[in-house]
Amino acid sequence: MHIHVSWKAIIAGCFFILGFLLLVRVSFILNSPSSQVSNADNGVAAPQEEPTAMQGGLSFTATAAALRRTESRQDDDPLDATATLTTTVLLDTPTPTIQSPLERTAAPTPMPLIRVQDGFVQRDGAVTYAFVARNPNPAQSLRDTKYQVAAYDANGVVLGISGDTINEIGPGQELGIVNSMQIAAQVEVSRIEVQLRDGQVFEQPSFLAELTVTNPAFIPGDQTSVTGTVNNGRDRDVERVTVFAITYNGQRIVGGGSASVAFVPANGQAPVSIPVVTSDEVTHAGFWVVLSTTTTEP
Repeated sequence: MHIHVSWKAIIAGCFFILGFLLLVRVSFILNSPSSQVSNADNGVAAPQEEPTAMQGGLSFTATAAALRRTESRQDDDPLDATATLTTTVLLDTPTPTIQSPLERTAAPTPMPLIRVQDGFVQRDGAVTYAFVARNPNPAQSLRDTKYQVAAYDANGVVLGISGDTINEIGPGQELGIVNSMQIAAQVEVSRIEVQLRDGQVFEQPSFLAELTVTNPAFIPGDQTSVTGTVNNGRDRDVERVTVFAITYNGQRIVGGGSASVAFVPANGQAPVSIPVVTSDEVTHAGFWVVLSTTTTEP
């Protein structure tokens, strides 16, 4: 029997065998212990940790400039010229660490007015009350501070409520307030309670301390009154002021009243007469000058 093999089949078989041997060789190289090439043998330097840098309030540690680095190495064997060993080094990405921001120093919260003392006088259905408040802030004036006064009987029953606004009180200043409320004529007030709300902060210094009262006098009669002289230490006229007078028996408040003054001339004086209601003998009186309306003058 005659077997005929074409030359094309022979060439194809040779290429098949050569390719198979080459594949086996490459597989052997990749899986052999000698193929575990270290970074030092391949010339790949270990990642160097860079100093910590600060950018925009964030701190991070940079490792290397590239995230990936690939190097190729060919075996010395000419038969393996087509085989390429690739080593890939994975590097850590920079991880930003947010630092806590610097704590901001908040502006001090102004302290509310402090009630220093209070008292009242009842005449049938009219209750005249007086109290002294103090601004504890050494450098801040307070404006538009609302107050509320409640009258109670001996059993704690509310008999009446009254309130108004303190237009302005200067830093560290004490201020006397006198007002009144109407209640039923047949009930008796046992005590009063004064409540003060927070006012608006006013950084500009108050000039109320430049308004004083001198030459006080107590005038008895059908309509008891106290008189005095309002002094203006400013170089401009002051208009629409209210003068409060609180009467005392020793250290105890026994009454009071108020009166308005149209204006006090610059560096001048103005007389004032204040009708007062008292419940006991008067030993002395305290005077306070306030603005009838809030002012924006420096």
